[in-house]
Amino acid sequence: MGSKEAKQCLGILFVPEPGRKHSYLAWNRIDEPMRSKIIELKKTGWREQIIRFTLIQAWENERRTVLIPLRALIKVSKFMETGDFRVKQDGTMFCLETPRGEENITLSTSISDLF
Repeated sequence: MGSKEAKQCLGILFVPEPGRKHSYLAWNRIDEPMRSKIIELKKTGWREQIIRFTLIQAWENERRTVLIPLRALIKVSKFMETGDFRVKQDGTMFCLETPRGEENITLSTSISDLF
C-alpha cells in the first residue's frame, strides 16, 4: 500500500452546445464548492491512492472528445480564481486558453496521455 501510483481515474463529462455561435470555443465553469473539492481531492488523494482527475469534453460537431486534465487546468489562473476556463479549437488541435502573455496548453484526445 506504500505505492503512490495512480490507481483511480475520475472524470466529468462536458458537452458544449453543438450549434453555438462561436463553434471553435467552449466556455466552461465549475462553481464552488465543487471546484475546491476537486482541487483538494487532487492534493490529498483517496485512501492513500493518487487519483487522476480529468474533464472530458465531447465536441459533437467534430465527433471528438478532448481531455482536460486537472493538472493542466490548475495552471490557468482564471480557473483558480473563478472556476472559468475556455477550450479553443485551432485546426485539428484543441487547447486550454491561458491569460494573455502565456502560452496556451495543448490538450489531448487520447486517454493514454492521462497516465
